[in-house]
Amino acid sequence: MQLMVVSSELFLKDESDIVNQLFEEGLEYYHLRKPAASEEEISSFINGISSNFRRKISLHSHHHLASSFGIERLHMKEGFRISLGENLVESISNSDYKFSTSLHSVEDLKILPNQFEYAFLSPVFDSISKTNYEGFAKSDFKLADEWKRTSIIGLGGIDESNISQLKDMNFDGAAVLGYIWRRPELAVKSFIKLRRNAE
Repeated sequence: MQLMVVSSELFLKDESDIVNQLFEEGLEYYHLRKPAASEEEISSFINGISSNFRRKISLHSHHHLASSFGIERLHMKEGFRISLGENLVESISNSDYKFSTSLHSVEDLKILPNQFEYAFLSPVFDSISKTNYEGFAKSDFKLADEWKRTSIIGLGGIDESNISQLKDMNFDGAAVLGYIWRRPELAVKSFIKLRRNAE
């Protein structure tokens, strides 16, 4: 099962160092999502990440920075994906980058072009980082193989107590945010727990 971490929206103390440690512990991909951050702030943050790990970063904004930092992955926001309409498949197919995107319903999943490397489907469980953001997955939820046009990564409310359920639900991986960043000083230990429970 793939294991990914989505960044905190705000910059945290020693965050780059923490991310380097997460990669050293086996983090597969790190989604750099800081909606209010400037180009300069994002650049400064990436400079703090070891060049050995930058190809494992997925940029959510300031996509033009990717080439100068050796970043191979871009995340396409749901609204932008929809706005491309008929040009979506061509835009992805003609790019040198690997794309992911976000989905919030199974119905969207069923019509997603298979050119995406993977897609986040959320919220699986009640969100940790957002209040009153309830998960859609009941105990008997399962993704049908015929719905999956690409790898599907569960996001939302995932912690060490429920990550093992994602396999039974037929997800290909998990992405976490609140569980890792609610206590940044314990981020690496929390990730290790999560990784062990996902195995």
